[in-house]
Amino acid sequence: WDALDWDDQLGALRKSLRVCQRDLGSRRAQTAQLISPLLINVCSPGLAVGPSGGLSLIWSQNEHGDRWTLCQADWDAEQAKWSEAKTLVSDGDPRFPSVVYGADGTLWIAYSADSGTGREIRTKATKTHGR
Repeated sequence: WDALDWDDQLGALRKSLRVCQRDLGSRRAQTAQLISPLLINVCSPGLAVGPSGGLSLIWSQNEHGDRWTLCQADWDAEQAKWSEAKTLVSDGDPRFPSVVYGADGTLWIAYSADSGTGREIRTKATKTHGR
């Protein structure tokens, strides 16, 4: 989920992206892991489950209030934590991603991008996780 947080250094509200695995049989709440730093905005986070159970999280973020970037983090089951976020796309002010894994482990991402004459739907395919 994206959460609204207070940034003490800036004295302003910022958003962050957090993920938590819920065990509905447990009485204790699990700790949420912070995926992104405090940002001006976070848009449309989406999870995809790979054919062998791997998880990827894709979202758009706006760090400085001007342009958006499309980012990805992957769940590392061996270390029981999420990877550092990496930028996938920065051209075209990418927003509103949708994400799915194919049966072969390819991660497919569709997103809206500025074409110069309006917005268009673009796709990106990666073979980064999906085990």
